[in-house]
Amino acid sequence: MVKKEQAKRNRKRAGERRTIHFGRDRVSSRPADLRESPKYIFSLAKPPIGWGVLIVGVVVFVILIYLVNVFLTITLAVVSGFLYYLLKKENRSRRLTQRAVGYHLAGNDEQALQVLQRALGVYPRNYRASYLMGFILSAKEKYGEAIPYFDQYLEYNYEFFTVYLLSKCYYMIGELGKAMELLMQIPPTSSSYLEGLLLLADCYRQQKNLERAIETLNQGIKFAESSGHKLLSRLRLSLAEALHARGDYRMALEQYETLYQGDEDNLAIKERIAELKKSLYE
Repeated sequence: MVKKEQAKRNRKRAGERRTIHFGRDRVSSRPADLRESPKYIFSLAKPPIGWGVLIVGVVVFVILIYLVNVFLTITLAVVSGFLYYLLKKENRSRRLTQRAVGYHLAGNDEQALQVLQRALGVYPRNYRASYLMGFILSAKEKYGEAIPYFDQYLEYNYEFFTVYLLSKCYYMIGELGKAMELLMQIPPTSSSYLEGLLLLADCYRQQKNLERAIETLNQGIKFAESSGHKLLSRLRLSLAEALHARGDYRMALEQYETLYQGDEDNLAIKERIAELKKSLYE
């Protein structure tokens, strides 16, 4: 009996020691709970809070990557479809323009204009169709209608021959200021330079500014003489007319005689020479 009591007391003391070693912070008379032992705690294999956050973050990152890929795929598909649609319209417009060129070369300008209208309706930025539209309209003396088409073409390709055609349209509808502003932009290196000087001189003559007209024509004659340009005769004729209008009959006569030496079959020049000689010697 005594031994049993002694064993009971020994077990109680052992429980108190285990409670002190493994317990929370105080001595307890109850036996130590196995769930408070480090071996039991680690046996549960519960990940700490940091690992949980990391796992959730990785999952969220993977989901975001997937969503971004889906979004990029959809965006790429939409953009590709839109570009294909534009390319298809552009190709159709080009085919219509080629057909219009055929009509124009065959002399059927009315049919060419109708086809060009369709081409521009399909693809408004078809600049070749715009140029051909303006060219045909100006050739048919519909200068006011040709102006917007030439303007549209110049937005794409600022070509000085087209600048000359546009200035001629303004000249023909009486807007001399706009015509002269465009003509002054044509440089001597352009093939349309002398045509531009001729038209510019005509603008000055219509404004009764004969001095500037004569100055412009002399500039053109010097350039044409140095390059042997075929417009030299037209420049001399225009200069002779300007001098005649200013009353410089002798200088005008010199220009007419120079022209007549190169073209003795020109009866109009011969008559003007006779008229000027009569005015000088009377």
